[in-house]
Amino acid sequence: LWLTAMREGSREHHAEYRCKANDGEIRWFRDDVSIEPAGKDEWLIVSVTTDITERERVAQTEAVLAEVLEAAHDASTDYEMYERIHKSLAGLLDMTAFAVALVDPDQEDAFVFPYWADESGPVSIDEPITIPRSRTAVVARARHTLYITAAQSQERAAAGDIDLHGAHPAAWLGTPLIVEDRLLGVLRVMNHAHADPYTAREVDIITYVAQQVAIAIDRRAAHSALRAEQRIFQSIMDSVPDTIYVKDRESRFVRINE
Repeated sequence: LWLTAMREGSREHHAEYRCKANDGEIRWFRDDVSIEPAGKDEWLIVSVTTDITERERVAQTEAVLAEVLEAAHDASTDYEMYERIHKSLAGLLDMTAFAVALVDPDQEDAFVFPYWADESGPVSIDEPITIPRSRTAVVARARHTLYITAAQSQERAAAGDIDLHGAHPAAWLGTPLIVEDRLLGVLRVMNHAHADPYTAREVDIITYVAQQVAIAIDRRAAHSALRAEQRIFQSIMDSVPDTIYVKDRESRFVRINE
């Protein structure tokens, strides 16, 4: 590209691009090229290449967090919210599966999965699943993030600390969904291809995203409960033969029965 810029008479060229390192890590670079004529058919080319990986990671992280907050506010259903959050995180982290497990208040170590997505696609599991010594249950009881590889999972299973259920991913990351010291569930991210795909920074991102998801779940549940109460109240008002109404302080009608 800078050769094209030189032929077109440009005195400078700038480009940003990404490369994959030998260890598979994606890194971003910026080239700043200065082009000065040095004689007939001769040019002085000075190029400075800067590693901008961290800047790009910060920008991508901020974009994902913004999308998470937007999804929590704008999504018409909980399922849509989880789906949008999953797609946002998938663009930032190397994952093959994503799930939200919500605790069942009536059963210990039981969870429902309003959103569970892997390479086969997303599904919703509304029936409670009891998994007492699973990694999900361990995170819920400890209320602490757990990042564990397949080898570490096997070691803990052999020691009797956990039970392994279903497919065994190469890496499993779970973090609790907590609002005001109330445990709502566990957010899980899995990778079936790479044994140690997440850095400490990426674990922190998932932990922060889980906090925002927990707040969103709690707010949406509160709004749903409020709407349900309002529907019940209106139903009671409409069933009473007397005239019932509610006014504000300026004597404006805000609710009235038929």
